[in-house]
Amino acid sequence: MPTRTHLLGAVMLFALLPFAAYAQTAGQSTTRPDDRAMVTEPGKLMGLAVFSSDGNKLGTVQALETGPDGKVKAIHIKSGSFLGIGGKMVAIPEGKFIRLGDQVRLHLTAEEVSKLPDLKEQS
Repeated sequence: MPTRTHLLGAVMLFALLPFAAYAQTAGQSTTRPDDRAMVTEPGKLMGLAVFSSDGNKLGTVQALETGPDGKVKAIHIKSGSFLGIGGKMVAIPEGKFIRLGDQVRLHLTAEEVSKLPDLKEQS
C-alpha cells in the first residue's frame, strides 16, 4: 500500500515534467531552415551583426565583395575596434561565414580573425 510520502512524490514528479520538457526545448534555435543557407544576395547581409565561432561579437558587415555573377565572395568587417575607434577592416571569404537569422556566424574564432591582414595594407 502506497504511503502518503510516495503519493506526494508521484504528484510532484508529474507536476514538474512539463518544466523538464521546456528546459530541453528552450535552447533550441528558432532559425528558419532557409536562413541557415549561404547567403548570396548582398542586400541581406549588410549591417548584420557578426559573431565568431566562439561566440564573440566582432562587429557588423561593413562591405561586400561580389563576383561577376553577383554572388557574395567575401564580407568585410571592422575587427578589433574599441567603441568604434581603431581596429582594422578584414575580409572573411566565402565558405567561412553563414547567415543565421539576423546575424552572421563565422567559422573562425575571434583570435583567428584578429590575425587576418588589414584590407588597407593589401591595397
